[in-house]
Amino acid sequence: MAAPDDIVLVCREGNGSRQVLGDSKAPVNATIVGIVDQIDVEKQ
Repeated sequence: MAAPDDIVLVCREGNGSRQVLGDSKAPVNATIVGIVDQIDVEKQ
């Protein structure tokens, strides 16, 4: 479960959200599909 200030991945497309939920008639247009545990940034 995501908490306040967590970084999350969001699917902001209705059809994609419905596919994630497995319900072709769900009245949604966005879903949280992941919670980011760590971000690694490489300097170039």
